Amino acid sequence: MTTARDLVFGYVEALNAAGEAMRAALPSIERLADVLCLVRSHRVSRSGGIGTYSYSVHGAGCLFISQNGSEIDVDFAADGGGGDLRPLAVAPLWAEFA
Repeated sequence: MTTARDLVFGYVEALNAAGEAMRAALPSIERLADVLCLVRSHRVSRSGGIGTYSYSVHGAGCLFISQNGSEIDVDFAADGGGGDLRPLAVAPLWAEFA
């Protein structure tokens, strides 16, 4: 049986993998939230592909989809300090658990 803990750890692992793939494809990306900055500055479109992931920016977040179909949806919020954007909540979209 899959536990909530398993889901959270799986989501965090998938989020880290998406970040690594994005940084490998676009070295100017230091963190996943930088995709929002690139979209807002019109350097990339609101949706497309970067490296091995497709992405779609929505509001304060982004949906990343890996080549194997895993979906990682993340919203970002300012950390209250220097305006650095951090993941806001974990919300994995795994069809087998929907």
